[in-house]
Amino acid sequence: MCFFTVLREDNSEHEEQGALVVALMELRRATSLTSLNIIFLRPGGFNDPPTSQTSIIHSLTAGIPSSLLTSLSLTADHLFSDTFKTQAFASKISALTCLSITTPRSPRIMSLRGFWGNVVSPHFLQPVMGTLTCLTLHPDFLVGVNPGISFPFLVFPHLSHLSLRMFIFEPENDLEDFIIRHGATLTHLRLENCPILTKFLDDAHPNHSFHRQSDIWQRFAETLEVLMELVVTEQWDDRDLENPHMRGVYSRYMTCDRYRHYDKDGDVEVPERLGEDDAALDLFRSVVNTRRGGSRR
Repeated sequence: MCFFTVLREDNSEHEEQGALVVALMELRRATSLTSLNIIFLRPGGFNDPPTSQTSIIHSLTAGIPSSLLTSLSLTADHLFSDTFKTQAFASKISALTCLSITTPRSPRIMSLRGFWGNVVSPHFLQPVMGTLTCLTLHPDFLVGVNPGISFPFLVFPHLSHLSLRMFIFEPENDLEDFIIRHGATLTHLRLENCPILTKFLDDAHPNHSFHRQSDIWQRFAETLEVLMELVVTEQWDDRDLENPHMRGVYSRYMTCDRYRHYDKDGDVEVPERLGEDDAALDLFRSVVNTRRGGSRR
């Protein structure tokens, strides 16, 4: 396993970055390397995306033999999207079985929006559809409409573990059906703060029908045939409220305005219907728990 951390990328660290790039080129000698953990963290104020990040990734792709990696974890509070848009990078991750992408809370939200909206699906997910078994996608802001990932085109025949954070259930991104498509293989499912978009508050998007949470849990209980572990959490961290694209506390049902601000839909989120959602989730959990208990006998 290879692990390295980039804590700061600025001109004062230029010589150290150059040495790191040279060292990464020597990874071609690491013939048993299968797991890579990349962390890009840049404390302090915002600067333009650095070319050093691109140099580091290009050095990695040049140094690692093709189809050697089976596990890749990427954690970054800033990303230069063009860094990953190369055929060389795609060839290095083509044999991945485990992929984890996490973007912590960051003031550099615009660079991260471009990454999640334009890079993750074509340059990380599509190249590994035939091999991936474990997938973790944890953005630091709601991903759904814009930016969004187009789930209709994603099928992972061997996917067994799926963990999503702050993804929106809404018709255009097909998230609900994406999960159901993997009902024959999915054994572990984790959903953290994944609300439902009920409507847009501008004329550019027509209103759409939506499934209530109770409907989604019922469909999952019926179709996720081999699910053994289920975790569902619904609680914003206090720091999430500092995000300018988020208003108020977590809500199961949210609206979206033309500026991509999300807010609670008070017309839909009423106590009696929330009780139905809770009951459906409890039933879904009991189905999974019964299946897990039966497998131990």
